[in-house]
This record gives sequence, structure tokens and C-alpha cells, in this order.
Amino acid sequence: MLRRLEELEADPQIRWPERLDTLEGRRDWRLTLAGRNWNIFSRATLGNTRAVVRYLARTPAASR
Repeated sequence: MLRRLEELEADPQIRWPERLDTLEGRRDWRLTLAGRNWNIFSRATLGNTRAVVRYLARTPAASR
């Protein structure tokens, strides 16, 4: 995921939030993400891809 975020730097169509509008802001954000422990829990969804996407898109505050 972090590698893909870095690849998006070259995409001029990406609209970053204001706090990530600079290269330095995005670099610092990626470093913060890299320092976290990532634990993805996934189970069979019986074809419900939308539920998986919603789960993976949650912010840390929303998942508490």
C-alpha cells in the first residue's frame, strides 16, 4: 500500500487533501503510516465485495 501511495505522486489527476498538498506532507504521512502495526482481518464475504471495501477504507478513528 505504501509503495502504491508513492507511485501516485506522479499522477496529476490525484487531488490530495490540503494537509497532503505538498511532497513533504505526503512523505511525512507515509512515514507515519509505515511506523504503524498493520493488522488486516478478512473473512469470507459470500460475494459481498462492498463490505470488504468499506472495512479496508475505514480510518483508524472509525475502527475503534
